[in-house]
Amino acid sequence: EMIGEVVTVTPSAGWSRTPPLTWTGRGFGMVWTDTHSHTYFTQLTPTGDRVGDDLLLSADMMSYWNPSLVWAEAANEYTVAWAKSTEDEEEIYLTRLSSAASRLGDELRIADNDWFSGLPSLAWSGREYGIAWNESIAGDSTIHFTRRGWCQD
Repeated sequence: EMIGEVVTVTPSAGWSRTPPLTWTGRGFGMVWTDTHSHTYFTQLTPTGDRVGDDLLLSADMMSYWNPSLVWAEAANEYTVAWAKSTEDEEEIYLTRLSSAASRLGDELRIADNDWFSGLPSLAWSGREYGIAWNESIAGDSTIHFTRRGWCQD
């Protein structure tokens, strides 16, 4: 049974895709990618109304794909992982966002190799982040996992 109306939360021009969503206890956080491969973070009320302006996460013209998003209650912050494509490679990056939707520090590169790294999945344990992703080269594909501690600023 649906509760409430369906709400459009991204612009109607072009396309929007890959919208991971997380619950904070007070509302939702959502990350999405647009037609130009720009990735944004948006906060939503419990009914899906937008709160404030979108935060542009992809500050350069590189491609940002397949974001994953979690809310870390103990840290009172969102964390986003995504695959970032350059001309030579695709790697996994992580960035932290405050509860007010501003960046906390610089991007952190998680995967650093000559392979294609993509499809990150992010989880919060209550004390640390778990990050999984796949790496592919020459038709072979493997899954990798690492943990990252919570960094207090």
